[in-house]
Amino acid sequence: MTQYQTLLYYCYSPIEDAEKFASDHLEFCKSLNLVGRIIVADEGLNGTVSGTVESCKSYMDA
Repeated sequence: MTQYQTLLYYCYSPIEDAEKFASDHLEFCKSLNLVGRIIVADEGLNGTVSGTVESCKSYMDA
């Protein structure tokens, strides 16, 4: 049986072009088959994503 994991996080770190970052990050998450919601702002990130344990590990390692 496939095991799933959920990650909740925030990161205060300035993002120069939040719109481009959000677009690139969405494609990255799709490539890992992650689902959830990530708020991208000039001040940083606030996210909740869920996927397989392997996908979540890959996300955290990136």
